[in-house]
Amino acid sequence: MMKQFSSLLLFMLFSSGVFAQDDVVQHYLFVGHTYDGYTYDHRLSQINIKNYDGIFLGGDILSEASLDRNFLANLNSLVDLSNPMTLWALGNHDSRNGNWDWISQYTKRKTYSAHYEDNSVFIALNTNIVPYDCEEMEDQFSMIQNVCDSIETAQNLFIVMHHVIWAHVPGLKPTWQVGHVNPQYWMANCDSANAHFYNVVYPLLVEVKNRGIQVFCIAGDMGSGDKKKDNELSTDSIHFMGCGLYHYSPNDEVLIFDNDQGEISYGFHNLDSLVIANKEINVQ
Repeated sequence: MMKQFSSLLLFMLFSSGVFAQDDVVQHYLFVGHTYDGYTYDHRLSQINIKNYDGIFLGGDILSEASLDRNFLANLNSLVDLSNPMTLWALGNHDSRNGNWDWISQYTKRKTYSAHYEDNSVFIALNTNIVPYDCEEMEDQFSMIQNVCDSIETAQNLFIVMHHVIWAHVPGLKPTWQVGHVNPQYWMANCDSANAHFYNVVYPLLVEVKNRGIQVFCIAGDMGSGDKKKDNELSTDSIHFMGCGLYHYSPNDEVLIFDNDQGEISYGFHNLDSLVIANKEINVQ
């Protein structure tokens, strides 16, 4: 059964090292829209980010991530980009200068990937791939299909993305109310002009959910105004959520997931509060 949590104590205990390394509960941090000029929001280095078992980067992590190798090296100093549990769903700011091969040199994989761990499958999507690159678009879609067709032993499927591509999914708000950009015609493959998320990806996720596997779609193209976060359940009981930072807003939030042997709990946490809690722990 799904359960939400908002306990700051849990974070404090984990950050202070009270939880042992072999604790069965795994902890994942999701952040999006974190850029501060050519680097990342400095608060991320003040919350013991490396203590999490999974780091989900929801895109726009740097303003120009692929412009200079040094920018990527700086990000790699914060998180180990080659760790398969560091999922980087590239945002438009991360990818718009090209040089995606530089990013792959750090991550040791393509700009989209799938990984099995902790009774769960984790997918990172590159929602910046457009139809003029049909080969790569088809390859990413094949990855999604293969995961959805073969997933059996996992209890959860996490799909991390940047753009809010789930337009027209039944039971959800219009995507223009959720994300900074409204890519309602995002294409998943090159088979037809109607190969949008709702038509070709969502039915695969419904099949996965009908096999008793929880599905979480998490986007990072949020953070400003009334688009700071989202947490919805489709009519087919699939989770759609996300959040983002916005230039040191005191209301900035991140998502923290706990995976207790396949049972997932999650909650939104104010980033400034996490920084303060970590400072208090270090003072003691």
